[in-house]
Amino acid sequence: MTRIEIPIDETPVEEPKPEPSGATYEVVDEFTIRQTRPVVVETESHNFDLDFLYNQRLAIVRQRDEQVSAQNKALAEVEELIEAAEAVGVKSRKAEAAKAAAESPEEFSGEPIT
Repeated sequence: MTRIEIPIDETPVEEPKPEPSGATYEVVDEFTIRQTRPVVVETESHNFDLDFLYNQRLAIVRQRDEQVSAQNKALAEVEELIEAAEAVGVKSRKAEAAKAAAESPEEFSGEPIT
Protein backbone atom coordinates (compact mmCIF):
# COMPACT_ATOMS: atom_id res chain seq x y z
CA MET A 1 0.00 0.00 0.00
CA THR A 2 1.37 3.42 -1.00
CA ARG A 3 1.12 6.27 1.44
CA ILE A 4 0.37 9.72 0.03
CA GLU A 5 1.18 12.86 1.97
CA ILE A 6 -1.29 15.71 1.50
CA PRO A 7 0.11 19.14 2.37
CA ILE A 8 -1.99 21.11 4.84
CA ASP A 9 -2.42 24.84 4.37
CA GLU A 10 -1.65 26.31 7.76
CA THR A 11 -2.47 29.88 6.80
CA PRO A 12 -4.60 31.33 9.59
CA VAL A 13 -8.23 31.78 8.54
CA GLU A 14 -10.05 34.81 9.87
CA GLU A 15 -13.37 33.70 11.33
CA PRO A 16 -16.38 35.62 10.02
CA LYS A 17 -17.84 38.03 12.54
CA PRO A 18 -21.52 37.59 13.37
CA GLU A 19 -23.84 40.55 12.92
CA PRO A 20 -26.84 41.29 15.17
CA SER A 21 -29.14 39.62 12.61
CA GLY A 22 -27.10 36.45 12.90
CA ALA A 23 -25.58 36.99 9.46
CA THR A 24 -21.88 36.64 8.82
CA TYR A 25 -19.94 38.25 6.00
CA GLU A 26 -16.83 36.96 4.30
CA VAL A 27 -14.73 38.50 1.53
CA VAL A 28 -14.57 36.07 -1.39
CA ASP A 29 -12.43 38.25 -3.67
CA GLU A 30 -11.96 41.94 -4.34
CA PHE A 31 -15.35 42.11 -6.09
CA THR A 32 -17.46 39.71 -4.02
CA ILE A 33 -18.76 39.39 -0.47
CA ARG A 34 -20.53 36.30 0.85
CA GLN A 35 -23.37 36.63 3.33
CA THR A 36 -24.33 33.62 5.40
CA ARG A 37 -27.42 33.94 7.52
CA PRO A 38 -29.63 31.60 9.42
CA VAL A 39 -32.94 30.72 7.85
CA VAL A 40 -35.84 29.76 10.05
CA VAL A 41 -37.92 27.01 8.53
CA GLU A 42 -41.43 26.50 9.79
CA THR A 43 -43.79 23.73 8.89
CA GLU A 44 -47.55 23.84 9.02
CA SER A 45 -50.26 21.28 8.44
CA HIS A 46 -53.76 22.09 7.30
CA ASN A 47 -56.80 19.97 6.53
CA PHE A 48 -58.96 20.96 3.56
CA ASP A 49 -62.45 19.80 2.70
CA LEU A 50 -62.70 19.03 -1.02
CA ASP A 51 -65.88 21.11 -1.41
CA PHE A 52 -64.07 24.07 0.15
CA LEU A 53 -61.24 23.65 -2.40
CA TYR A 54 -63.73 23.55 -5.29
CA ASN A 55 -65.35 26.76 -4.03
CA GLN A 56 -61.95 28.37 -3.50
CA ARG A 57 -60.92 27.55 -7.08
CA LEU A 58 -64.19 28.97 -8.41
CA ALA A 59 -63.71 32.20 -6.43
CA ILE A 60 -60.13 32.60 -7.67
CA VAL A 61 -61.17 32.05 -11.31
CA ARG A 62 -63.99 34.60 -10.96
CA GLN A 63 -61.63 37.15 -9.42
CA ARG A 64 -59.08 36.56 -12.20
CA ASP A 65 -61.74 36.97 -14.87
CA GLU A 66 -62.95 40.25 -13.31
CA GLN A 67 -59.39 41.60 -13.23
CA VAL A 68 -58.75 40.59 -16.84
CA SER A 69 -62.03 42.22 -17.87
CA ALA A 70 -61.08 45.46 -16.12
CA GLN A 71 -57.65 45.45 -17.77
CA ASN A 72 -59.18 44.79 -21.19
CA LYS A 73 -61.57 47.72 -20.67
CA ALA A 74 -58.69 50.03 -19.69
CA LEU A 75 -56.67 48.87 -22.69
CA ALA A 76 -59.60 49.51 -25.03
CA GLU A 77 -59.95 53.06 -23.65
CA VAL A 78 -56.25 53.74 -24.25
CA GLU A 79 -56.44 52.30 -27.77
CA GLU A 80 -59.47 54.55 -28.47
CA LEU A 81 -57.55 57.62 -27.24
CA ILE A 82 -54.53 56.72 -29.41
CA GLU A 83 -56.75 56.33 -32.49
CA ALA A 84 -58.48 59.66 -31.78
CA ALA A 85 -55.17 61.46 -31.28
CA GLU A 86 -53.69 60.03 -34.49
CA ALA A 87 -56.88 60.87 -36.41
CA VAL A 88 -56.57 64.58 -35.57
CA GLY A 89 -52.82 64.69 -36.28
CA VAL A 90 -51.33 64.56 -32.78
CA LYS A 91 -47.72 63.35 -33.03
CA SER A 92 -45.49 61.28 -30.77
CA ARG A 93 -42.53 63.21 -29.33
CA LYS A 94 -40.35 60.11 -29.37
CA ALA A 95 -41.26 59.23 -32.94
CA GLU A 96 -40.58 62.81 -34.08
CA ALA A 97 -37.21 62.86 -32.29
CA ALA A 98 -36.23 59.54 -33.86
CA LYS A 99 -37.34 60.81 -37.27
CA ALA A 100 -35.31 64.02 -36.82
CA ALA A 101 -32.26 62.03 -35.73
CA ALA A 102 -32.53 59.77 -38.76
CA GLU A 103 -32.85 62.73 -41.13
CA SER A 104 -29.93 64.74 -39.70
CA PRO A 105 -27.81 62.69 -37.27
CA GLU A 106 -25.21 65.46 -36.81
CA GLU A 107 -27.84 67.77 -35.32
CA PHE A 108 -29.25 65.19 -32.92
CA SER A 109 -28.04 65.90 -29.39
CA GLY A 110 -28.73 62.41 -28.06
CA GLU A 111 -30.55 63.86 -25.06
CA PRO A 112 -33.73 62.02 -24.13
CA ILE A 113 -36.94 63.89 -24.72
CA THR A 114 -39.28 63.85 -21.77
